[in-house]
Amino acid sequence: MIDHYVTISVDDGHITDLRTAELLAKYGLHATFYIPARNPERPVMPEDQIRDLSRSFEIGAHTLNHVPLKSLSDSQAWAEISGSKDWLEDTIGMPAVSFCYPMGRFNASTPGLVKSAGFQGARTCFFNLHNFPRNPYLWGVSTHAYSHSKAI
Repeated sequence: MIDHYVTISVDDGHITDLRTAELLAKYGLHATFYIPARNPERPVMPEDQIRDLSRSFEIGAHTLNHVPLKSLSDSQAWAEISGSKDWLEDTIGMPAVSFCYPMGRFNASTPGLVKSAGFQGARTCFFNLHNFPRNPYLWGVSTHAYSHSKAI
């Protein structure tokens, strides 16, 4: 049994993610790109480019509007989660099996909503994790890279 793993994920679906995809492909690396339908922080790549990307990489859901789920009611969170699955599957023409919590934020009920929506697992921003999680809706990351240009 494998007890350690390495995954690569790229969040938010900005057009510059296509350059990342080129580099990953050049070196034969697999990755999951988590893409919301809309993102108030920055533009999301057009759907035709998301479809193209899905031919070489896994595309995971990242809500409809890239909102932190922790602050939403369960019904609002459900709409964001299940709506993103429907939108993504319509866009790429294949099942969306993974989900990523926007900004890594969620509450105690959110993982259950993600499971109920039909996802097989979800990535968090829990850092420095190197073992398989007991709960597949709480996948963490071993390393996190992000250009924090403003205080959050």
